[in-house]
Amino acid sequence: MTTMQGALIAATVANGGKQMRPYLVQQLLSPDRRPIYNANPQTLRTPVNSQVAGDLREMMISVVENGTGKKAKISGFEVGGKTGTAQNAEGADNHGWFVGFAYNDKGEAVSAVCVMLENVPDGGASAEAARISGLIMKAAAGQGGD
Repeated sequence: MTTMQGALIAATVANGGKQMRPYLVQQLLSPDRRPIYNANPQTLRTPVNSQVAGDLREMMISVVENGTGKKAKISGFEVGGKTGTAQNAEGADNHGWFVGFAYNDKGEAVSAVCVMLENVPDGGASAEAARISGLIMKAAAGQGGD
């Protein structure tokens, strides 16, 4: 799985099963701050129905509220995610990942993220990926990244 694929999975769950066509630039502004380009979000496909997406959404929210993704929590947002750990050879540090999404207080999906970390010392690779993901989603939602 690439980070783009992970973020698309999280976004698809957050969007009720609709996978949107990814884009890297949402808007371009002229020097005088007038929009000269706005992305046009488009549905690519619907890989899971809304009921399955809703079930996944609730499970992913539970991971952040009650499980291994607690470090991705953002005050004022509903956050869901999934952590994962890939073990290395004996004596080597683990890899960790987190995919997740955040909803604002209006129930709008505002960000989706995937963070993959390699060779994280002292354990906790997926928890660290969750923490970093929370900071990214917080910054993407305009709440700063502290």
